[in-house]
Amino acid sequence: MNLAVYLPVLASAAIGLAGSYLARRTSPSAGAVALSGLALVAAAGSAWALLLLAGTLGDDSARPDIGAAPVPDPVAILAAAGLVAMGVRLALALRRRHRAAHRLATALAGVPGPVGSRTVVLADPRPEAYAVPGRWHPRRGRRRPARVFVTAGMLRALDPGQQRALFAHERAHVDGRHHLLLAATDLAAAVNPLLGPVRRAVAFLCERSADERSAAETGDRALVASAVAAAALAGAGRAAPGMLAFDRLGVVGRVTALGVPAPGRARLVMLAAAVLGAAIVAADAHATGEFLQLLRSVAGR
Repeated sequence: MNLAVYLPVLASAAIGLAGSYLARRTSPSAGAVALSGLALVAAAGSAWALLLLAGTLGDDSARPDIGAAPVPDPVAILAAAGLVAMGVRLALALRRRHRAAHRLATALAGVPGPVGSRTVVLADPRPEAYAVPGRWHPRRGRRRPARVFVTAGMLRALDPGQQRALFAHERAHVDGRHHLLLAATDLAAAVNPLLGPVRRAVAFLCERSADERSAAETGDRALVASAVAAAALAGAGRAAPGMLAFDRLGVVGRVTALGVPAPGRARLVMLAAAVLGAAIVAADAHATGEFLQLLRSVAGR
């Protein structure tokens, strides 16, 4: 098989290296969507490439009639081992997410709140704020509404203007369905560890996107920056898995970004992500064609 079969893995490494750079130089909302989508394509593409390489095990002869180079058995064995590792990591990630969702649902099951309210204030002295996405309950036959949870400790740490910025930020997480983007990159990084930096980059972009939405709603970028800084200084702890916390990630970068005008559209980043994703798919398609030719060649012996 030729170079095409290795390109998805090489592209994944390049995407991982470029993730943090792009996160600080692109429109947050568009960048988060572009990078999460690209991470999924790269994870699936690299898994398929390894499957094709593993499928050549035991057949390392050259195929000059179809222009295919041989795949040494050690390479095929490594690919097979990589596939097993991918499967284990993906299973563990899914199990971890399921357990976190169950713990979160159990912890919040008895939390009171006004009927129809999207915001719940918890009588907790620890300064915390987070958004919890809605979720369907099969047993109850209804959907748990998305809610924003804020502790009394967090409200005491912020002035009224900063509180408005906080609520707008958390509503932006819910409305933007950022939990889906985070889930996509989490699973992509589980399949392909080279994409780990992309997961962190998308998490940062989700926070930046919510900051920009809050700034647009309040009309005051400095106010949002002060709210982020005040929440961080209050010493809020790390949010539980499944929660999108107000002060958990990239505080310095977020405050710095709010000190300058809002970024423009990320057309170049979106175009680059689309081109790179298409290249990964094309490489896999070409490698699949070569693999099918190899199978036909073997069958024709």
